[in-house]
Amino acid sequence: VYMYKKDFGELVVGDLIQVSGEIAESQGEKRIKLSAREYIAVLDQGMELMAHEIEIAQIKEGAQGEFVKTSGEITELKGSYMYIDDGTDELKVYFKKGAEINKSALALGDLVQVVGFVNKTKSGYQLLPRSQKDIEKTGVTQSVLQKKNVEQKEDQKDVAEKYLTATAGGLTSIIVGLLAKT
Repeated sequence: VYMYKKDFGELVVGDLIQVSGEIAESQGEKRIKLSAREYIAVLDQGMELMAHEIEIAQIKEGAQGEFVKTSGEITELKGSYMYIDDGTDELKVYFKKGAEINKSALALGDLVQVVGFVNKTKSGYQLLPRSQKDIEKTGVTQSVLQKKNVEQKEDQKDVAEKYLTATAGGLTSIIVGLLAKT
């Protein structure tokens, strides 16, 4: 639903609405163009839109505009998007400005479940989550866990080496002091 003035009134996620307007197309997506909010009628409230689960490789022609849920590993994380891979293919997840998604809670190697609308661009398909709630961290990959274990062991080794060096330096000082005294 498109309106140049963006004056949709007091709509919230879960409202069941009826719209009257002109059917148009923008970048291959059908939309209904409205000239005023009077052409939007709220029929019911508190409805829940259910996403259907899909593998990334199944997102192709015909999936555009669908509300889907998919899962995968974060393989790339940039300012306004990330890529996830479920083993069948890779998908761009684009963070629209109005969705107010905080990426600081996400990292490479995280396993996530993402809900959103399939959108087609010149470079391919992408998923558009509506808000932070549409991205759920479900775990981390084994390689990330192994990397963290290696880092922890290296940190422990560094600490042990520092204590041993300090102890050896202290003992050397005591021995030199005793030799000098005798």
